[in-house]
Amino acid sequence: MPLLISSCIYEDRSDCAQATFIVDAVDTLGHELPSTVVSTQYVYFFEDNKFVREIPLDESGKYLLTYKGKSNVTLVAWGNLSSDSINVPSLAVGEDISALSLSLNQNSEGYSTGAPDLYSGVKDSLTESLSGGQNQVIELQMKSRVATLKVTANNLQKIFGTSSATVSSQASVRASDDYYIEVRSPYNQLSFSGEPQGDPQIYLPNSSFNSSDSFSTNAFHIIPGGKEPLELFIFKGNTELFSTTTDSSGLPLILKAGESKKIEITFTKLNVVVQILPWTTVSQDVSY
Repeated sequence: MPLLISSCIYEDRSDCAQATFIVDAVDTLGHELPSTVVSTQYVYFFEDNKFVREIPLDESGKYLLTYKGKSNVTLVAWGNLSSDSINVPSLAVGEDISALSLSLNQNSEGYSTGAPDLYSGVKDSLTESLSGGQNQVIELQMKSRVATLKVTANNLQKIFGTSSATVSSQASVRASDDYYIEVRSPYNQLSFSGEPQGDPQIYLPNSSFNSSDSFSTNAFHIIPGGKEPLELFIFKGNTELFSTTTDSSGLPLILKAGESKKIEITFTKLNVVVQILPWTTVSQDVSY
C-alpha cells in the first residue's frame, strides 16, 4: 500500500519531503506475499527516534505525511496487530522507539496459546532520501516476526495409556489421564523494531488426538528465541513424560522468524525419536 509523503505547506519548499512509500509484506527470501497475508496495517512516524504520530489512511487510500526539517526520520510499519493475544503499547508523543515493545497476553496461569502472525518493517535514516523536494519511490518491506510451529506425538496412548479426553485442557487443573504439550520459548516480547526480547514464555497450544491416534497441536505462532532453543514438554495429567531441547541427532530446537516447522516425536518401547521437519504448507487452523 503506498505511503505518500508530500503536501508541504511552507512557502520555502527547499526542505520539503516528497516521496511515495510502497509498504509490502515479503517472505524470508524477499518475495512479495499476497495482500491477504496482512489483514491490518499501521504506519508510525518517528523523528530522531521519538514518536510523532501514527499516519492514518486517508480517503484516497494513501498514507499522507507532511515533513519539513533536518531531523532523522524513521517509519515503522506493523501488520496484523489486531488480536487479543498481543498487547500493543499506547504510544505517547515523544516516547523513544527503544522503550516501546509488544508483549504476548497471557491467561491467569501465565500461558499463551500463540502470537498473531506479526509482520513489521523499519525504514530509518531517511532525512537524506527525503530532502530537496524530490518525488521518490521508496519501498518499506515488512517481514514476519514470528515462527510457526506444529508438534505431533505418536504412540502416546500405546506407551503411556489411554486418555478420557480427546482434546487437551487449557487449565492447570487437569484429569490425571489428560495429555498436553507445552512449548517454552526464551522471549515473550518484540521490540518496536521487531527484535525478540523480554522474559521466557510458556505456550499451551490447543491439542487433540486425530484418527491415526497421534496427538497434535494446532499450528501456532511463537516469538522465536534467536540462538536459544525451545524447550518441549509432554505431560499426562501433572506427570512429565518427556522433555527435550534437541532432536534425536542433537540439533537444538531453534526456529527463526518466518520459518514454519513441525516437530514430530515418536515413542516406541525402546526409544524416542525426535525430528524437526520442514513444513511449507501452513495450516489454516493457526491458533492465536
